[in-house]
Amino acid sequence: DTLLWMNGFKNGCHFANLPDVTVRVRVGSDFFNRRGGWEKAWSDFTDRVKVIQTLGYNFHSYVYAAGILLVNLSPGRIKRIMYQRLR
Repeated sequence: DTLLWMNGFKNGCHFANLPDVTVRVRVGSDFFNRRGGWEKAWSDFTDRVKVIQTLGYNFHSYVYAAGILLVNLSPGRIKRIMYQRLR
């Protein structure tokens, strides 16, 4: 999804929030444990770095990307707390 959004921005697409909820996601007890792993976390990180470089974002964007990488690599119970507090 990250690279899809990047290509949209590069090609002048216009984006907007929809006023209605169109997708509802259930969060079960294993949700945060399934959202992780080294390969997925690294893939997401490298996609973010590509976006930062392509769109010319500043240094703070790299810090944010590194923070997201650390959250993605953390255990499920820590990830749950981070998602609840930072989202």
